Amino acid sequence: MTSRAEDLRKLHQLLQELDRQKNELQSGPRRIKMQEQAVVKLEGQIATQKDALTQLQKAADQKNLSYKSLQQKLLDLQVKLNQAASNREYEILKGQLATEQEGSGKIEEEYLGLLEQIDAGKLKSQELQKQLEAAKATIVKTREAVTATEPGLKQAIAALTAQVRDAEACIPSSISDNYRRRSQVDGAAAMAVVEDDACSECQVELSPQHCVAVRAGTPIQCRECGRILYQLPK
Repeated sequence: MTSRAEDLRKLHQLLQELDRQKNELQSGPRRIKMQEQAVVKLEGQIATQKDALTQLQKAADQKNLSYKSLQQKLLDLQVKLNQAASNREYEILKGQLATEQEGSGKIEEEYLGLLEQIDAGKLKSQELQKQLEAAKATIVKTREAVTATEPGLKQAIAALTAQVRDAEACIPSSISDNYRRRSQVDGAAAMAVVEDDACSECQVELSPQHCVAVRAGTPIQCRECGRILYQLPK
């Protein structure tokens, strides 16, 4: 491998490491943002659950009032039944009493069902609250970790940026403008290796002249994707 080819490979490796360090630096804030979104989601679920419990409690209170009112009605009917002046009146009151007792049983069943839903809702609220507290604690730990690692990452990025700047001397002036535009946007993706006489990224085959050039250590620009191509040793 020629000296320039070695230099191109070194430049590509430096760009790859620079990308890795930059991604690591950016991953911290991204993790924090995702965790904050999870907290907001949990807070929304807790608020929704609280509203649902409020509505259930209102329904249960209303059902309980209806039940108590019906119980009083049953007592009144029982008194009238005991005081019935005739068999006909007795039978009518007895029928009314049976009907109201059936209705009372249904209301009681519905009321008990609502109480069960309230108990289940409270348990769910408690679980969501635990999840929220854990999520907030995770954010604190992540922020601490990010704060601790950021200085080292920034220092490494600064050092790598300087090394890349020096290593870019191997790029010929004829393609340097294209390389700089691509590398500023795509980082290491501005370069690609030639494999089987083709660009390893877009798979477009090189012309015979370009094959000779890259084998000699001269970088070329891919006619399809615009990446800077270089040849690794066989």
